[in-house]
Parts: sequence; C-alpha cells; structure tokens
Amino acid sequence: RQELHSVPVEPSCGLRTIDSGGGCDVRLHLSGEVSRNIHGSEHTAEHEFLRFYDRQLDSLCTGMAADLPLGVLHGDPFLDNILIDPTNGEVAGFVDLEDVTVGPLLFDVACCASACCFGPDNTLELPKLQALLSGY
Repeated sequence: RQELHSVPVEPSCGLRTIDSGGGCDVRLHLSGEVSRNIHGSEHTAEHEFLRFYDRQLDSLCTGMAADLPLGVLHGDPFLDNILIDPTNGEVAGFVDLEDVTVGPLLFDVACCASACCFGPDNTLELPKLQALLSGY
C-alpha cells in the first residue's frame, strides 16, 4: 500500500537495506550466490532453466542498480501476506513483516504484480495489473 511507501526514511534509521537482507533475500540473487550454487550443482548445472534464470538475473541486476526512489518495503507482498476487507474487496493490510527492508519502492509493486497479475497459463492479465496500479 502507498501508505507504507510514504514513510520517510533517514539513512541512520537502523533498518536493514535490501543489500543486507529482507526483500525475500533478493541480495542472494544480486550477489551472485544463488547463480553460483545452481550453476555449480551437478543436479542443476545443465538444466534448461538456467538460461531463463540468467536472463532474469541480468534484468534484476539492471533494475536494482537504477536510480529509483527508496523507502520502506514490505519485502514479501505476495497473496498469502495480504489481508482483504470482505465487505468491499479492498486491501486492508499486510502481515508477515519479517522481510521489511529499505530499498527501491518499485520492488514491492513488482513483487505484488508478479504474484497477483498472472493467470494460470502465465500470461499477464492486464485488468488485474491496472487494478493493482490504480489501487496503489
């Protein structure tokens, strides 16, 4: 929700940053640790998934290195962490705050979109994405 992203953050606030934890441990991908592990494993080193992962990792690293606005992130805004008001269908809040961190605000929006806006056949459902963005 926009309210979380509007909380002012001072560099000395004491919250961890996305580079030091939180945000579903995206730092493990950004540092190359996950890539080294899956490329180095005899079980996955030849798997076709690696080409896809490498392309996605390149995009992730480029996006996270961009000069984006920073703020407080939920860090794990997937469906199982979102509370919905049954009377109006609107987001009432978030639970599971163990991944709270400071990072690019777009991270939460992108995670939520990837979790909520794709259909069973993995195609982007634009009405869902539009509803997410207009509700934000």
